[in-house]
Amino acid sequence: MKLLNILIAAIILGGWTYNATAQFSGGSGTNAEPYQITSKADMEALADSVNNGNNWSANKYFKLMNDITDSVRTVIGSNFAFTGNFFGNSKKITVSINKPNEDFVGLFGGTFGAVISDLTVDGIIVGRNYVAGIAGQTNGGKISNSSNNSDITGDNFVGGIAGRMVGGTVINACFNTGNINKKILPKQEPDVIVMDSTVVVLDKTDNYIILYTENISAERGKNSIIERQRT
Repeated sequence: MKLLNILIAAIILGGWTYNATAQFSGGSGTNAEPYQITSKADMEALADSVNNGNNWSANKYFKLMNDITDSVRTVIGSNFAFTGNFFGNSKKITVSINKPNEDFVGLFGGTFGAVISDLTVDGIIVGRNYVAGIAGQTNGGKISNSSNNSDITGDNFVGGIAGRMVGGTVINACFNTGNINKKILPKQEPDVIVMDSTVVVLDKTDNYIILYTENISAERGKNSIIERQRT
C-alpha cells in the first residue's frame, strides 16, 4: 500500500524523466486515433512504457483490435499506475501471470483515474496482495462492461474485477466467472456486505463499504459504493 502511494506521488510530482518509445500496431494515442493493440508484443510495449514512469499513459487512448491468445505475462502498472484509457472493443486477452511474491498483480497492477471498458481477461493470475483479473488496485476512474474468466490466486485483497478499490472508483456492468483462491480470509466485521458476482456502482458517496465474496472483493475505500444486482 505504501509503495503504490509513493509511486502515485512520484507521478504527480513528476519526479521521473523516462521518455517512452513504445511502438504499437497503429494509432497516435488520441481519442480519435487510439493506439492499436493487436499482439502480445503490443501489450509488453504498453507495460514497459507505463512501468518506467513519468505518467506516460495519462490522456492516452488504447484500443484492443482482436483477441490476444498468446498468453500475456506482463503486468501493466506494476511500478507506476496506469492512468490512461483502455477500450477492450469486446475482445479477450489471455494471460499467464505468475508473480506470487509481488503485490499489485493483474492485467493492470495499479490504476489511477484510468478508464477501462469492454474487456475480457482469461487465463491464470497469481500474486501476493492486491490481485485481480482486471486491476489489482484502482484509485478513482472506472471499469465498465468488462469480465474476468481467469483463475486468481493471492494472499489478501483478491478479487475477480478488482482486488482493492479506493478514491471513488466506479465499476459498472462487470462480472466474474473465474475461481478466486484467497489464502488469507478477511475478518467478518458487522458491516461486511455479501453480494453476487455481478455488481453495478450506482453512485459515489462518502460511505465506506467493504466487500468480500468468492467472486469480487474490495477493501473498504472512501467514495466507493457498490450495490447488488441480480441477473
